[in-house]
Amino acid sequence: MVDTWVMFRKELRSSLRQRSFYLFGILFLLMMGLILLIQRNIPDVGAYNNMTGTLLNVMLYLLPLIVLLLGSFSITQEKEEGGYALLLTYPLSSGSYVIGKYLGQFVSQWVVASFSFGVAGVICMALSIPVGFAWMALLYLFSVMLLFTFLAVGVLIGIGSSNRWQALMLSILVWFVCIMIWPMLLLGILGFLPYPIVQNTLIGLSALNPAEALRIMLTAQLGGGAIFGQPYYVLLGHLDGVAGGAWAIGYCAVFSSVQIVLGKIWMERKRKHG
Repeated sequence: MVDTWVMFRKELRSSLRQRSFYLFGILFLLMMGLILLIQRNIPDVGAYNNMTGTLLNVMLYLLPLIVLLLGSFSITQEKEEGGYALLLTYPLSSGSYVIGKYLGQFVSQWVVASFSFGVAGVICMALSIPVGFAWMALLYLFSVMLLFTFLAVGVLIGIGSSNRWQALMLSILVWFVCIMIWPMLLLGILGFLPYPIVQNTLIGLSALNPAEALRIMLTAQLGGGAIFGQPYYVLLGHLDGVAGGAWAIGYCAVFSSVQIVLGKIWMERKRKHG
């Protein structure tokens, strides 16, 4: 526990000193500004509509990629500079290193997201933009959950990569599969399966992709679950209201924990085999 705390503090200080941290803040502020400008002309902000879906897609395109790169680069940069090899000479467990890295990165990026949403809220009040509190809160939680899940994947990529170039390629690959070609990938896989197992397979595959799973949960919270069609009806019945929020939190905790455990195992194997 002490080693994890020390690693967490080290990572947090290191993140706050990097230029990429402030670049992430600027990009997030620009994204929130774009969302507010568009939402200003929408009469019913609290409901799910075509524009709301477009805004969610904008967040899905940008946020996971940035988080994957920041999470993976935080480790591969240490490898290239020699700090990672030095840390391995200390009596520091793999679990403490991975958890400390992950928590330090998450807190720093959460600060950026919270600050951006705070500035966005002030702008809304100053310009009298009719954005509901519930809608803004859901969008904020959606962003934090994307950070929480994709950062865990980014840390796992960083542990498995030898340098920043390799981490960049793997991060783009994960982002491309989870965001860009996911619908086509689902259609291709489901087309080979018999109809009776399509529904359960579709739900299971969606759970493997945090972007898709969280998008479904948030859309259900906004009352737009009908857009997903009949295969999701059984699932959508559990994602409304407080129960849906509990499901989302539980999903993020389980998914991220799995990535952290895999990162710990991967790091231990690398330490044993040099």
